[in-house]
Amino acid sequence: MTTFDVAVIGGGPAGCIAATHLVRGGLSVVLLEKQSTPHHKVCGEFISGEGVPLLLEAGVSLAQATHISSMRLHGPTRSCDAPLPVAARGLSRLLLDEMLLEAARRSGVKVLRGRHAKTLSQTNGVFQLGAATARRIVCATGKAESKPVQIRAGPDSGMVGFKVHLRLQPGAHERLRNHTDLFVFEKGYGGLAPVEDGLTNFCFLMERGAVGNVQGDWAKVSRWLSGACEGLAGYLDNAEPAFGPMAAVANVPYGFVRESAVADDIYCVGDQLAVIPSLTGEGMSIAMMTGKRAAESILAGVNAGDYQREMAAVVRPRVEMGFYVHRLFKSPLISDLATQLVARWPRLVDYIFRHTRSPAA
Repeated sequence: MTTFDVAVIGGGPAGCIAATHLVRGGLSVVLLEKQSTPHHKVCGEFISGEGVPLLLEAGVSLAQATHISSMRLHGPTRSCDAPLPVAARGLSRLLLDEMLLEAARRSGVKVLRGRHAKTLSQTNGVFQLGAATARRIVCATGKAESKPVQIRAGPDSGMVGFKVHLRLQPGAHERLRNHTDLFVFEKGYGGLAPVEDGLTNFCFLMERGAVGNVQGDWAKVSRWLSGACEGLAGYLDNAEPAFGPMAAVANVPYGFVRESAVADDIYCVGDQLAVIPSLTGEGMSIAMMTGKRAAESILAGVNAGDYQREMAAVVRPRVEMGFYVHRLFKSPLISDLATQLVARWPRLVDYIFRHTRSPAA
């Protein structure tokens, strides 16, 4: 069996960016992706302006992505809108992840699909992953736990995430054009973002105790959500789901930041390094930034401990700011007040963006 210089576990944005930069740097790289076919993931599918150059640099075309230049914030009864400081893009993970995997393959990465690293052991400086052996590991398993690496814990792990693609009615689709809409309701919040092919990504989080309200057929789910937040009603009326049932994920450790490396040769990236609350829209950019930085560290001979300390210092204040807003969004009364504050002082949006965005990789 060939021993690779690096094995990347996970074929999302963090793993593919890391793998692509590593192989361009002259190392042999194998990437293990547990899903054998394209699949939906619970994700806001919002690529912030900071993430766009990282995708283009990796060889991913954004020709099919939508352009997002403004946001709206909906409390249960009040709404406001504000321009985004930097234009963003909307693109489904169903399409984006496949383009990233193909870009990695074109660069020379050996991509193994349908392979899951259930166990991880090291002998004489070589890791055994079942399907491959490698001298270093990049752990990029996203929101899913990687038990062979380490279980994460965050200050808020009690919410359940849902996602579905919708075909909105023409009037609602036109209103959403070039916008992302954030909405808050009792015990949850979420967002709408236009993606490719005229579809709208509808992604939201709920506390466990409220999940019963969104179980059943789509008509029941949309009625409850429309009643929980007035700003949603105009979008969900007669909207048709493009797939079903909704994708779901639980136990996401929001607010988690990994403070120390698992081992000198295991580099954690993306959600395995830090989990910024979804409402910031910065999760994918942080994933790609940390993936690129891990590759640069490996190529420069920097051990995982030093890489981890550097990245923790960079992402910690951004995750803390995002988590503070996350906690406020869980209070409908405060979110209604926030809409009025943003309407009067749009620079509040600039402030939050500046303190949650990733620096250049």
